[in-house]
Amino acid sequence: MFAFATDLVDEGLGVVLDNVQHRAGVDELTLAVAYHDARDIFPHSPSRKVRYLEGGTVFFRPDKGRYDGLRLRPRVSGLARRGDPLGELREAADARGMGVNVWVVFLHNDRLGFEQPECTTQNAFGDRYLTDLCPANPDVRAFAGALASDVAGHGVSNIFAESLHFHGLGHGYHHERYFENLGAVGTFLLGLCFCEHCLEAARDAGVDADMVHHSVRGELERRFEEETEGETGELAQE
Repeated sequence: MFAFATDLVDEGLGVVLDNVQHRAGVDELTLAVAYHDARDIFPHSPSRKVRYLEGGTVFFRPDKGRYDGLRLRPRVSGLARRGDPLGELREAADARGMGVNVWVVFLHNDRLGFEQPECTTQNAFGDRYLTDLCPANPDVRAFAGALASDVAGHGVSNIFAESLHFHGLGHGYHHERYFENLGAVGTFLLGLCFCEHCLEAARDAGVDADMVHHSVRGELERRFEEETEGETGELAQE
């Protein structure tokens, strides 16, 4: 089962492993230890339902010596600076007899691309695609090799390698994933703004803003828990 370091932090390492091992019947967890920009919906998270992932960073504590003399070096995420997601997972999983794999996105890295544009792919007009490190670039190849070696040194069972190739134009910048069938109405509701200024403007217009806020949140929580059936109405026809 695949997971982000934010899953472990938001829900708690013990809760995640209990669900994976006892509810799902899975004996291995694969942690994304190097990832790209993304915006995801996490319906089961107790702290936030929509999260921007800290792309272009690593979620483990790298061995800095492996990158000595290299032009490209991993940028450490805030979670890994404050703690050790991979190390803590390894320790907890070992105690349960569970395996730990890692998921590594190697070359789809906008953070390094913006810092070192000469290491990115370049189109026929000379434009750089700053989200994609070039697989033919020797500096990029050295970085990918060091990163793989570094991750392997943390005693994981397997490395799932992603993005060791040219991406082409269509792969894009960051990614949006829902993994939930919210339906047209749910998608609309999750896009509404309830900041203090919008709530104030609604109250000024005579709207019971608190009731609307409560109702929208309740309906979204219901959709997170239940399968969305066929919908009717104007929004469903969009």
